[in-house]
Amino acid sequence: MSETATASWQTIESAPKDTEVLVFTKPWGPIIATYSEEFETWLSRMQVPVSIREDGELPTHWQPLPAPPDGADDADEVSEQKPSQAAA
Repeated sequence: MSETATASWQTIESAPKDTEVLVFTKPWGPIIATYSEEFETWLSRMQVPVSIREDGELPTHWQPLPAPPDGADDADEVSEQKPSQAAA
């Protein structure tokens, strides 16, 4: 079993700060985020803070992102084909 398949929530203090992870905030639940050294906060993929720095809103836990579903890599190949090729 892969690391992501057996992943469980860990305290935010142990989160890697150089890659996207799933962070948990009480008001919003799980959010994909990366840590910004420049702003010293977690940013969502939309480049906005995951909280407004109130204690009750800051991320408390994290876990690695899960692996993509089987066949997800094939989606790029299908979208690059011409419509007549995709139907064949």
